[in-house]
Amino acid sequence: MNLKRGARRRATKTGAGATAAALALLLQAVPAQGQFSTAEKPGLSITAEAGGLLPNTELQSDKWSSNSALTLRGGLSPRWQWSLSGAFAELSGDDYKTDLFSFAPGIVYSPILSSSFNLSLRLDVGAGRYAIDIFPPAATRGIKASGFTAVVPVGAEAGIRLSRKVALLFKGTFHYTLSDELNGAALKKGNDTYLTFNAGIALGSFGAPAPPALRFAAPEVDVGRPEIPAVPREIEKAEPELGFDTIQFATDAPRFSDEALVNLKRTAAIMLDFPTVHVEIRGYSDNLGTDNLGGSRSVSARAYHLAVSLRRAEAVRNFLIDQGIDEARLRVNAFGQDAPVAPNLTPEGRKMNRRVEIIQIR
Repeated sequence: MNLKRGARRRATKTGAGATAAALALLLQAVPAQGQFSTAEKPGLSITAEAGGLLPNTELQSDKWSSNSALTLRGGLSPRWQWSLSGAFAELSGDDYKTDLFSFAPGIVYSPILSSSFNLSLRLDVGAGRYAIDIFPPAATRGIKASGFTAVVPVGAEAGIRLSRKVALLFKGTFHYTLSDELNGAALKKGNDTYLTFNAGIALGSFGAPAPPALRFAAPEVDVGRPEIPAVPREIEKAEPELGFDTIQFATDAPRFSDEALVNLKRTAAIMLDFPTVHVEIRGYSDNLGTDNLGGSRSVSARAYHLAVSLRRAEAVRNFLIDQGIDEARLRVNAFGQDAPVAPNLTPEGRKMNRRVEIIQIR
């Protein structure tokens, strides 16, 4: 019996080592963006974690023990990711001890999109193999020393980016199993469960993506003044030439869509990486929108569209300030329906004109 238990332990350690090596090779082979990326769809990241485990079985002798895990994660969309986890857990009490090795694919949802902080909810469904090393005195007859069980982990995690390639993660998870025999005793109805509280290190590429090509802006018009051609501004040679995504809006609205949020997060990440860059935030509108400001019908259409475009530009500025960008680096201007980039005759053209452009000025 002791030889069989030793062989099981060696097999478990060998399997864990092989899994870790395979995940490490895969991470090196595929470019990573990780769950802190502000790209449209995160790439791969790998997490190594360890921490405490508290079983919940029918035995009163349950006590704290340890667990560890490796997790590979990739992106499905800006908020949704898939994951593959391999974990080793030790369930123990004063009079029993069980080793459990599990493998579980899962889905991860991130309600907060940020390049520096991440909060996620996770659901996995997998399988595990357990080996009972020490049976309790109250062991149930007929229970085998090893077997398989389904494992369903549900939990939450918080992460903090430490650098472009390293992040610190904290996780709390409830694990539900489809077995009542993990502790060697089936004394009451109800399956065995356990809680884990882990800290870990995530490796990926958590910095800003490569800046897009420099775009050229339309003529500049100040609020409340006739159209005046913009005076070209020279960008100092010492500064990098950056370009930023255009932010688009719905009709008569300064609210951000999911796509706009992703583009704004990317813009904030680039500006955090280049702290000497200053930008001008230029708001535009289409030719629609019949509601006058404050319910008054005396406001001209031109003033109305200038005000709408100003609200959009200010919304972008306030969002960047909330992301940690110094207000002194941000200048706001509004153009209304002047300088369209497409005809306002079609919904597609009007959508392109409801925009905010972010232009580097120095």
